[in-house]
Amino acid sequence: MHSTKERLISYTASLLSEKPGLEIKIDQVLTVSGISKGSLYHHFEDFSELVETAQLKLFCETVDNKITQLTKILGQVQSEEEIKKDFRILIRSTDEGKSKVELFNQLDPLCRSLHSERLKKEMRFEQERLTQRWVLLFEECARRGWGKPELNPRAVALLVQGMLMGRLFDEVSLIQVDLDAWHQVVDLVLESLFFATSPAEKIEKLIA
Repeated sequence: MHSTKERLISYTASLLSEKPGLEIKIDQVLTVSGISKGSLYHHFEDFSELVETAQLKLFCETVDNKITQLTKILGQVQSEEEIKKDFRILIRSTDEGKSKVELFNQLDPLCRSLHSERLKKEMRFEQERLTQRWVLLFEECARRGWGKPELNPRAVALLVQGMLMGRLFDEVSLIQVDLDAWHQVVDLVLESLFFATSPAEKIEKLIA
């Protein structure tokens, strides 16, 4: 990627950490980057493409970082109880540190892609890549005997991705859910998917 294009994306992404994409203006990007308008339009069809590209970059980085951390945890733990504990710690740390702007900028690319064929094409490619990473994570849990092998890995991946974005809907609700209550539900869902072995089932497996 050309260094000027990369800088434009990087500076726009930094602005997105402070405000929603809809509020970012072209003059703000040009000012903070020191890049001319002519250079911007040389690398992007229009300003919307730049914002969409930066949003997609942040969206993918957020999900990739979470999957990478979960994969790392999975490679280090030796027991089901260890990974349950580490999963909970990771999910809580990422949820509690997110601002409303960050939550919005996770959802905005998905909404924009409904009206932009250009972004939809990019989103499809990246979403498939991210889904495959979730699938591999679930399959590894199942291989270790922690997940239910009869569940479709892609269906599980889709559910987990949707669940991890659930707090976005809470931001526009009249009455918001307590964060501890939300994490209690997340824990239950993840445990039923990735660690779907009840005490009775564990005994049955040992006997078998």
